Amino acid sequence: MKLTENQTMIVNMVRDLAEKEFRPFAAHWDEKEEFPAQNVPKLVDAGLLGILAPKEYGGAELTVLDAALVVREIAKVCRATCTIVQIQNAIGALLMEHASPEIQKKYVPRIIAGDALGALAITEADAGSSLQDMKALAVEQDDGYLLNGIKHFVTNAPIAQIYIVFTYVRNKEGVQGIGTMLVDRNTPGVSCTKIDRFMGLRGAPHGEIVFENCLVPKENVISGGDARGLREVMTGFNRERCMNAAVCIGIGRAAVEESAKYLVERTIGGKKLANFQGLQWILADMSIKVEAAEALLFDTLADAEGGRRISGLRASRAKTFANEMSFEVAHQAMQIFGGYGYNTEFPIERLLRDARCYQIGAGTTQVLRNTIAQQILRQYS
Repeated sequence: MKLTENQTMIVNMVRDLAEKEFRPFAAHWDEKEEFPAQNVPKLVDAGLLGILAPKEYGGAELTVLDAALVVREIAKVCRATCTIVQIQNAIGALLMEHASPEIQKKYVPRIIAGDALGALAITEADAGSSLQDMKALAVEQDDGYLLNGIKHFVTNAPIAQIYIVFTYVRNKEGVQGIGTMLVDRNTPGVSCTKIDRFMGLRGAPHGEIVFENCLVPKENVISGGDARGLREVMTGFNRERCMNAAVCIGIGRAAVEESAKYLVERTIGGKKLANFQGLQWILADMSIKVEAAEALLFDTLADAEGGRRISGLRASRAKTFANEMSFEVAHQAMQIFGGYGYNTEFPIERLLRDARCYQIGAGTTQVLRNTIAQQILRQYS
């Protein structure tokens, strides 16, 4: 796909920022399991926490395709930093689409300014991809909703100031009773415990959040537990699945670039590795897979330009293909690097570890295959 002049400028700006500011410390944040807090003001200065938000709130008011390009470039260097961009933009877009004007004015500028880091609290210990199995419940009171529940594996929960919580708000009979609400971390009854020792994405802290008799103001309810409201909110997940795919494309591109440089520089027995046909074929296959994933994603997003909704079917295809591609390509890169790829002094093992999680989050590849098949079959039923 040929980029516009503005998109080319965005890509070059983000690439330069990532190379100069994020790459030198990415391995450190991973090794120490340290959140890259120093990157937040840099992302703010570059306007990357409000890519989709309207200009009246300080946003850039760009397209989802523009956001995917940003995510791709940062993901090539540091997935922990990329996660900040993904979550802040996801929450900002969610509030702009579904929250009240009062909530938008109160929180969206803070999200864009990095003053209110957020987290999406969806998963529970016994409810991952199956939303209807969640146990969190918010009971309506005269002065708000009394929320009780435990959310697990919440990305950026330990450092977030606001949580977007998925919870039952009417009954516990299927997804129609599920709503969403914004909960401030300082609300009495909210506590968060960090979960350590993840395989990858170590610079993006995960946590367990406990909500115990938390009184949430009624104006903080984003969707109130009716089928239409939840369905509207869930359409935003098509956008997030595309951002997930963009991260994986960034990982794939990084694996190809690192492998190509290594093949050109490394010699064995006086011969450059780049001259070995077997290794050339591996590199070629890697490149084909990355380009195919990018074409699938960009075609999906181009079809949604002009305010049109992103197709759930196409977003699921793009995410599934990109998720599996990134892990396969990182694995092939490790084969090219040999023992060096297995060593933490090189970025390949980190690419491989980080790539694995994207087949799980935002809908596992197995669940998405169910979605894809069901939507295809529906056309012929």
